[in-house]
Formats: sequence, structure tokens, C-alpha cells
Amino acid sequence: MEGSAEWAWSDAWVLAAIMVLGRDEGSSLTEVVAAAHAINHSILLENEIEPAVRRLLGVGLFWTSHRRFFLTDAGRTMAAKRRGGMLGQVDHLLTTLRRLPVREQEWHLELGELREAVDAWRQGAEALATGGRRRRPASE
Repeated sequence: MEGSAEWAWSDAWVLAAIMVLGRDEGSSLTEVVAAAHAINHSILLENEIEPAVRRLLGVGLFWTSHRRFFLTDAGRTMAAKRRGGMLGQVDHLLTTLRRLPVREQEWHLELGELREAVDAWRQGAEALATGGRRRRPASE
């Protein structure tokens, strides 16, 4: 499916998150949420990740299986050419993406899927921040 839309910064942000992870076994949505937060100190929204995944799948930079994201050879080649710091890499990727036509492939989040991924990331981040200990309520 080809659209008249242009590439968005969030498309490059999602791609950068998957590239930063660069896992041969693929990356889960929770891992992509965590990497995106590490890059931009912000949480991806549904209206950012869904179109980004559709577009990036459409141009063949990664593929999905069992709700995991895997870079293609073209995606790995593009990843190797990234330049700059974390945010600079997103800007560089956006410039590169704008040289490609926007094509989309069907992909949707399941109901509540992003919320579950964000919640799982927050639980992991909290455990890491507290050294694996639960914080005590202020009243104790």
C-alpha cells in the first residue's frame, strides 16, 4: 500500500530504537519502548508506533514475527551508517528515510498491547532503580 504521507520523526525514532537493540533474536515491544525512552526520554504513543511500524515494514527495513521486530539486511546496512548521538541518529535516519518512498504494510497493535509493554518497562525500570527492592510507602 503506497500513501502520499511523508516520513515522520517518530518513524525514525522507532527505527532507531530497533537499531539500538540490534538483537538477532528480535526485540519485543517492551524492549522497543525502553530503547525509545532511552533515546528521547519519552514514551511512544499508539499514533506514533503504529504508522511507524507500518511504514518501516513497507520499505523492508525490518520484519515481525510473533510480535518481535527483526532488522532486515537493508535495516542492518542503514544501522551501520548511523551518525551522531542518540537524538542525532534519529535525525540522520529521518534524512535517510526521506530519500525513500513511503509504503505501508498492514500492522496494528492489539488492544492494550502498548499499555502492557509500557507497564512491563516501568516495572523493570523501577526494579532496576531500587536494586530489585520494592519501595516502601511514605507512611511506613
